Amino acid sequence: MLRLLRYLAGVGLLVAGAVWLADRPGAVSMNWLGWQIETSMPVLMVLLLLAGFLLFWLARIFGFLVGMPNVFGRMLAERKQRKGYEALTKGLVAVAAGDPKEALRQARQADSYLGTPPLSLLLAAQAAQLAGDEEGATHHFEAMQKRPETEFLALRGLLTQSLKKGERAKALDYARKAYALKPDADWVFAALSDLLIEDKAWEEALDLTAKAAKRHLIGDVAAKRRKALLTLEAAMQASDAKHGAKLAQTAFDLAPDLPAAAIAAARRLKETGQEAKAARLLEKAWKANPHPSLHQAMMGLLEGEEALKQELAVERLVSGAADHPESRIAVARAALKARLWGKARSSLAPLTANAPEARVIALMAAIDEGEGKLSDSVVWLRRLGEATPDPAWVCSSCGHTCEDWSSSCPACHGFDALTWKRPERSLQLLDV
Repeated sequence: MLRLLRYLAGVGLLVAGAVWLADRPGAVSMNWLGWQIETSMPVLMVLLLLAGFLLFWLARIFGFLVGMPNVFGRMLAERKQRKGYEALTKGLVAVAAGDPKEALRQARQADSYLGTPPLSLLLAAQAAQLAGDEEGATHHFEAMQKRPETEFLALRGLLTQSLKKGERAKALDYARKAYALKPDADWVFAALSDLLIEDKAWEEALDLTAKAAKRHLIGDVAAKRRKALLTLEAAMQASDAKHGAKLAQTAFDLAPDLPAAAIAAARRLKETGQEAKAARLLEKAWKANPHPSLHQAMMGLLEGEEALKQELAVERLVSGAADHPESRIAVARAALKARLWGKARSSLAPLTANAPEARVIALMAAIDEGEGKLSDSVVWLRRLGEATPDPAWVCSSCGHTCEDWSSSCPACHGFDALTWKRPERSLQLLDV
């Protein structure tokens, strides 16, 4: 409707203009280069309009002809770009389908059409990895590293390549560079943390953990546990006994349920002549988490002392959790060493029913042997084959079993992966 009204208004104006000119014909006379031109005003107006219309279209045609090269250039560039991205798409599909030859072919086409853009470099690197061409993949990742928009992704690829080749120092360098670019990335924290731990760079790993906790890359509980383990490792590595003791006590304060922290602190305190303080710390640790390694550490503090004195010290050690099975076993061991057969037997009595552990059976056999009851001792020993396995440190990642705790699994190097539980098979009987 509006279009019709505009059309009618335009026609009306033209008619009005024509009528106005017809009512005022006038005359125009020009003398130019010997030519005498005489005409009416309406004719002159029409001629001027025609001349303007002609000049307008001549200008349009001239502009089109002048711009033709640019137009064809844009058309060719768009065509090359379209074919380049088609090649990229086909190449990514080939990578997903596991076809390295097709992926490499499409990567080359994309490179020829697009002039080595970031995506074609990435496709070429992935195709090389798929084909097993590690050197080629590294070359493409290095080219990507030179571009700001792909540097971070390139560092991840180079880090992966370095780990495959076993070049841990290079991998650590790439991880540090990636962290400098994007410290909030989860994979960067995980990779850098693992490599620092493997490199035994405990101070740097501690600083990284603190920063990760602030950025919420790791939960508060997990961060506290990790700090405890890293501080413990630093304590065991410290050359100065006093500094080591201080670090070990910090680790114990962070994780009082971690026997290794209390043991390390006790060992360091003993080195500085603070045996009484070390004993109190072990007693505190036993109350938090009774564990046989704490009993062994206490025996280390009492090395050279009389057996009866050692037995009394063990009584004090386990007093915070006297009825715990580990407490009963610790008392039985100390009593057996002191030749207190009755006390050792009464301490183990509650643990002998319902499939006792191998170590309990071995202790009961030793008690009977000490009392001269050899036939009863043999009966106990015959039960060892079907005994419940003794608990041990078992890796939650690979299932590896070991007798001694360490912050990293000896088999798979998983950090904080060892847990105290019953393995499928007992490694060996504990000495009694």
